[in-house]
Amino acid sequence: MARPGDGWPGRLEAYQPSPDLTFHMTTYGLTALWFVRDEVDAQQFPQYGPKIPDRIPYLLYTPTTKDKKPAPLVLYFPGTGEQGEDLARHFGQTTIFKKLTDPAFQKQNPCYLFAPMLPNGFPFFAIDPKSHMPLAALVCDAMYAVIRDANSPPVDTNRLYVTGLSFGGGAAIEMMTKWPGRFAASVPVENLPMLSAIPENKPSNFWLIYNDDGGAQSAFFASHTEEVRRLVLSRGGDCRVGSYRSSSHDSWSTAWQEDRVWEWVFSKTADGQGARPFLSAATRVNTPNSPDRNVRAPLSAPLCSASVPGAEGYEPEKAMDGLDGTYYMSGAPVLAGGFWQVAFSEPRRGRVVVYTGTQDGRGRLSNGQVEVSADGNYWQRMGGFSTNKDGTCSFQRNMDFRFLRVLPQVSPPEVLIVRRVEVE
Repeated sequence: MARPGDGWPGRLEAYQPSPDLTFHMTTYGLTALWFVRDEVDAQQFPQYGPKIPDRIPYLLYTPTTKDKKPAPLVLYFPGTGEQGEDLARHFGQTTIFKKLTDPAFQKQNPCYLFAPMLPNGFPFFAIDPKSHMPLAALVCDAMYAVIRDANSPPVDTNRLYVTGLSFGGGAAIEMMTKWPGRFAASVPVENLPMLSAIPENKPSNFWLIYNDDGGAQSAFFASHTEEVRRLVLSRGGDCRVGSYRSSSHDSWSTAWQEDRVWEWVFSKTADGQGARPFLSAATRVNTPNSPDRNVRAPLSAPLCSASVPGAEGYEPEKAMDGLDGTYYMSGAPVLAGGFWQVAFSEPRRGRVVVYTGTQDGRGRLSNGQVEVSADGNYWQRMGGFSTNKDGTCSFQRNMDFRFLRVLPQVSPPEVLIVRRVEVE
């Protein structure tokens, strides 16, 4: 290979697991190995001197699909407390292992999960937007060694994805921005890219997720993610933003369980052609100019309103942010004439599904109606909730509309929860 980070050769060696690690490996169907990189000429590459690590341990999940079709690979970085050489420390959190190795998930999305463990005491982030640190290159070399070794099924190098939590979220961003076009999509959790780091070409695709406690830091996150979103979109990538109302730092336990996040991830390819259409709820970060043409009902802004303010920060647009873990919840029971409403950025038509209540079934609307309008003045009733015990209302609309609203008709009045609206 031309240089470290592009697949510099090396070998895979056995890793001796502890009893604790063996338990986790058995639980999630993982293997553990070392990647040992071949010697790098320090005269040709001075930054790769003798003090730079040339080996790194990792965990790997291999899909069991009998289909020989190439499968994507997800690269995962843990946080700062999960570094060193003891792979058992990877399990400070288990959400991503539970989610991606789950048989039902693998049936829908067969994929590899590659989880290297970074050594302590070595810098990972490069200040220069156009350069990278040797440790980041070592991770890439280890990943390519895994790719070369995989053959049942082979790895689809057009569908390499990366995610991470906190420090690991920053590492995920580093991989995306320092090797433009290598990774098809990234989900950094509790970390944000700097504007100067976004490549001018091949900015790729991000879904940025964090917890919002309503404080000053959350306000900065909200403002900065909007700037990142606009910049990525202007350079031809796709960028989405999601936040949960919580004071905890741990948003990854919720984010990695979001089926819509993974649907979006696996729809992306490095060449921009798309692996499959992404059909998910409209989000506040999509614009008509987004390259993701198959997203349902794109919004140019959070054009949502409600007759009663949202409770605990669940403002009206939360019902359209694409995350199942968020929703609009009225701050008080909705009286007769009350509503939740969305205005689409452009006329829509097709099959419409409105979901009420939380994902676990709480707060489903038992009686009410959905109306649509082309101009916001004249409204037409399209369906109701009384016949569906699952809190959904679905109908086919073959004429253009731009406005949709949910009007509860419950006696006595109840708090309204709207989780999602889909327009196919």
